[in-house]
Amino acid sequence: MLNFLNIVKSTGAANTIDGISLIDNTWNGLGTTSVNTFLLSANDIDSATLRRNRIKLARTADAAILAVITAGVLTNFEAGDNFAYSAQTTTANGSLVNVGGSTSTGWVYRNYAQTLTTTSDKLFPTTSGLSAFENRVSGVVGATGFVIPASDS
Repeated sequence: MLNFLNIVKSTGAANTIDGISLIDNTWNGLGTTSVNTFLLSANDIDSATLRRNRIKLARTADAAILAVITAGVLTNFEAGDNFAYSAQTTTANGSLVNVGGSTSTGWVYRNYAQTLTTTSDKLFPTTSGLSAFENRVSGVVGATGFVIPASDS
């Protein structure tokens, strides 16, 4: 898929796209300003699965690469083994997932994200409620990403 603004966009009521599975996709977003995110939802999603996707975005806008939930939460969420790149220079709300609220549930694991952000790399808002295991994020081209969030002690 080439140059779409989003691959999935749901602006309906809560739970409109429950159970969505986006697996083994490749998306090359060539636009530098209008391209947003792989999955955009205006409300809650239960049991979304995003696995083994390859996403490369030329855009410079500050938006999560994998999913943006503008209102609501993700429950029973699974995002694993995704490779994501964006030319953005800031990730204020997370490089992979941006979800509000603090009651999201699910796992974000073995993902690799490359941006051009050299400060405050994070996968998702730390207050979201999601669990993270063995993810790597880097804002430095040519460097191996840090484990983000940091390993537990």
